[in-house]
Amino acid sequence: MHEHRGMTLVETAVIVATLAAGAALTAQGVADAARQNRELKDSLCLRQIHSALLVKAADNPGLNLPLPSEINRVGRIVGRGRSDELKNDHASLYSACIAINLISPALPVSPCETSPHVAVCSNYDFEKYDPAKDTFWDGDVPNPDGPQACSGNSHFRADLSTACNTSYAALSLLPTAKGAAFPGRRDAQWWTSGNDQFVLFSNRGPRDGATTGPAFEQSLSVGMLGPTAEVPKAWHGNLAFADNHVERSKGFELAPKTPKAMSERLRKAKPAPAKDNLFLRDDTTDDSDMLLTVTKSVSGTLDGETWKVDARHSWD
Repeated sequence: MHEHRGMTLVETAVIVATLAAGAALTAQGVADAARQNRELKDSLCLRQIHSALLVKAADNPGLNLPLPSEINRVGRIVGRGRSDELKNDHASLYSACIAINLISPALPVSPCETSPHVAVCSNYDFEKYDPAKDTFWDGDVPNPDGPQACSGNSHFRADLSTACNTSYAALSLLPTAKGAAFPGRRDAQWWTSGNDQFVLFSNRGPRDGATTGPAFEQSLSVGMLGPTAEVPKAWHGNLAFADNHVERSKGFELAPKTPKAMSERLRKAKPAPAKDNLFLRDDTTDDSDMLLTVTKSVSGTLDGETWKVDARHSWD
């Protein structure tokens, strides 16, 4: 005759603890898989944005990537006239691409986005595309007689402090300064260059490339991708290069892969700087220094043949 006995309280507690641990591991695994999926989608968004610009570049003289200043030039004839540099903010860049269905309004918003101010532009006005009225995107302003900055009533915005419809930083689109010893970064890189060492788009970063202090600690860009228990406050991001490949980066200070990737001034500096901060103007000559921003507006004047422009960047 066999004696049957129930589990002791200790045995029950061990089984319950084991099941709880297994459930926790499963939940963590699901959470990790979901995070990795969002980060993969984020990298694909960046690549698709650049790919769309490359498609449009095939139609442009010199294979240049689209510029709002060249889409709507000063004057009354489409495609002719002086480039209107006051239109080269990033809201206008994305809006101009959306207007011709080059990208969707959802594409510039990261699946990893954490800011309450960043959202997909759900009310984009496609009717604003009307070349006959000298408007080419939602927010564009006619400029038949002189340069005109884009209006503040665009549905597509790039102001991280209030309302923003993009998660990503892009190359600063300011023109080369008069008397510069080298071509500006836009002239050198904003085309189908195939440069595998120059970044054109990325997840945005902290104000002025801060690596410590409140500007770093309080930035919503820090920890957006890949925070861990060991390093809860670190910047991880995806970088889209001019040859259309995307890399994951731990940090935004990049060491050039070869000396050629560094500008002439930086190469000759003694001691030579080891890294290029993606969100800081490292090189005052504007040669090959990478500078990625979210530019919400551009202001300036045209004096004869010389532009004097300044950009207002947005940070969070």
